[in-house]
This record gives sequence, structure tokens and C-alpha cells, in this order.
Amino acid sequence: MLISLSMLSNHRSYGAEEQIANFVFGDSDVDVGNNNYIVSLLKANSMPNGIDYEGPTGRFTNGRTVIDIIGKLYIHEYCTISSVVFLYVFLRFKDCRLYNMGARKILVTNVPQIGCTPFERRINLCSGNQCAAYPNQLAQLYNVQLKSLLTELNSNLKGSKFLYGDAYGIFTDFVYNYRSYGVEIIGSPCCHNAGVGSLLGDLIPCNPTSSVCSDRSKYAFWDPVHPTEATITVIAKRLIDGNITDISPINVRQLLSS
Repeated sequence: MLISLSMLSNHRSYGAEEQIANFVFGDSDVDVGNNNYIVSLLKANSMPNGIDYEGPTGRFTNGRTVIDIIGKLYIHEYCTISSVVFLYVFLRFKDCRLYNMGARKILVTNVPQIGCTPFERRINLCSGNQCAAYPNQLAQLYNVQLKSLLTELNSNLKGSKFLYGDAYGIFTDFVYNYRSYGVEIIGSPCCHNAGVGSLLGDLIPCNPTSSVCSDRSKYAFWDPVHPTEATITVIAKRLIDGNITDISPINVRQLLSS
């Protein structure tokens, strides 16, 4: 599994200067361009990626990532808070390295309904808006263990506060009620490859030869596996201000205010 984290505010003084930085480590869901500097067949450094942002920066979406949204809201407002860490697809707090560096306020999100991505729908030959069951079952099994792990970490790491963000539950609600969020198409990506067959066209990553929908806000997914900014915004807002069914024991706003 991959670990993604963002130290939203690592606020320390070196002499008369205050150093504030935002660090993100993770997979393509939170990538802002590091992928441009490694050997990989998958790239997002060309149009139409970033079409609604600042151009192709390396983000695997049309606009902002969830880290962009949360960071924009809070990195300045809470610049005096030290070591706020966001972890996505969290594996384990190995050897307490981050804890020893001062990380205390931590959001951990579980694995969402990966069986509902256009990629999994296509390779599992799902009809209509049906999701692939097996990938979602695997996600649920992992999420049960993850929640148990957080209880363990909260007990063992003195002074730490781990939040459990239910990305699976949030996205489940989104999948079944997507029209209430203004989204109209959830089974196919906005950016697809025409002329290579209806099946393969939704499996190939977004690239300069791809066709792009005119209104990205109406699509849940940008490419076969990455959501659009419209979907990302829904998830980010519910992590920020959601109730206990979305994120527990408190939400991100409450965490940063504590």
C-alpha cells in the first residue's frame, strides 16, 4: 500500500525566521508533479490534464487535488499549528518516525469504493452504473483493520490524535446520490480515448490525443481511475466539516481548531 501525507503546518522558528511548508508524499491522487521526475509510463504533465487549473502540472485530474483544497483553506488560517499530517491509504506508523518528528494531529482516510472507478467497471464488464463487487469487498476488509489500527495508535502514541475519515462511506453516498451533487455521469470518464473501441477507450490514461467532455463538473471521473475536481471537492468538504458518520471522532476543522 502507499502512504500519502501532508504536513499542512510545520511551523518552526530558526532564528528570527518562521518556516512554514506543505509536504505531500503519496500516490497519483495527491501528486502535484513529483511523477514528472521519475521513470514512469503514466504521466500527467501534458494537456488536457490540468485544463481547469494552471495547466498540466502533473496532477492526475482536471483541477485541484484534495490536498490543494484543504491546504488552501487552512495553511494560512492555521499557520501557528505544528505538524498537522494527513495520511491517505495509510499502512502503518512505522517506527514512530513521524511521531518523533512532532506529528500529533493526524487524519487517516480509508480506501474508497475502488470498484466504482470506470477502470474497474470496464474490466469487470459491469452494466449501467453497477460497480465491481470484489474490489469493494477488498476495500471493506482493509478498512476494518485500518480502523482497529487507529485505536491502537491512539493508545500507544501519547498526545497524538488520529481521525478516521470514511472515504468509503462518503463515496458510497456520492455514487448513489451523484445527481444531488450536480453530477450527471458516473460510469464513464470525462477524458477518454475515442477511436479505440468503447471498452479500451475508457482504460487508457488521459493524454494529448484524448477527447475531453465540455463540462467537467458533470462527470464524477476525469480518467479511468482519478476523480474530477467536482468529486474531489465533495470529499474534501465532508472531511473538513462532516459529521461523525463521515469522519470521527471530530472533523478536520475541529482538529485544526483544537
